[in-house]
Amino acid sequence: MKQSESIGFTRRIVLARAADEKIRKGRKGSGGAVTALLLSGLARGEFDAVVATIKSQGIEGKAVVIRDKEMLLRAAGSRWTLVENLKLLHQALSSYQVGKAAVVCTPCQAHFLKQTATFPLVEGSDFSERLALIVGLFCMGTFSQPSFTAFLRRRFGVSPTEVTDVALREGFLYVEVEGREEPLKITVSDAVEFVNLGCLLCDDYTALDADLSAGVAAAASGWTVLIVRTEAGEKILEAGEAGGLVETAPAPIDVLEEICYRAEEKLRRATEYKLRIF
Repeated sequence: MKQSESIGFTRRIVLARAADEKIRKGRKGSGGAVTALLLSGLARGEFDAVVATIKSQGIEGKAVVIRDKEMLLRAAGSRWTLVENLKLLHQALSSYQVGKAAVVCTPCQAHFLKQTATFPLVEGSDFSERLALIVGLFCMGTFSQPSFTAFLRRRFGVSPTEVTDVALREGFLYVEVEGREEPLKITVSDAVEFVNLGCLLCDDYTALDADLSAGVAAAASGWTVLIVRTEAGEKILEAGEAGGLVETAPAPIDVLEEICYRAEEKLRRATEYKLRIF
């Protein structure tokens, strides 16, 4: 196991993509590896359900309990507003007859799960024994939905319901809009105005407390970057490799440099905003 100041403890860092082209289809910039691994875990009975988010409207998402391939495919991709995954996770483990679950979440949510496992706030709040896997997504922050959609309407004349996808690439936010061939291109400096305050204070880009961290890198388009942090994360990746469900390759130096740069960039941003407040 290695430790990096910017991306934490790691067992392995690889590029991965789903072997199934149907899973990769439509995944711009990503390889669909997380979807493939979660499907594998469901099929093998490693967990009974996955708590993740699906797109509900525009950039909005909603938390769902997933038990089948069709719904898991719908949940693929990024959501740019904060969704109450953990509330639904607690309900799923308490009320939905879920024995064990996997969760796909943001770095702050992964941190909360680790904290509650170590220091339960109230009796019954620690359900870590029934949480089989935490997949943490690389995250620069989530938007305040009302202010960001108002900006899109004011600047570009775009309704929130017309937005089909949002992606961060090479320092720009690309907003795909229904009926437009070219995406809207927004500078990060313009977009940061609409990021939730809690995200501006967060210094975790790669989900340090997850079992398996996942994201994309401009230097490896078409692949998912996976950071294996724990035994649980290693187990599901090795099973996916052994079963031919995912293709993997060692992450090259330019990808590692890009991830570290993004992680350090978020750390610098958090430090700057904390100094402003305190």
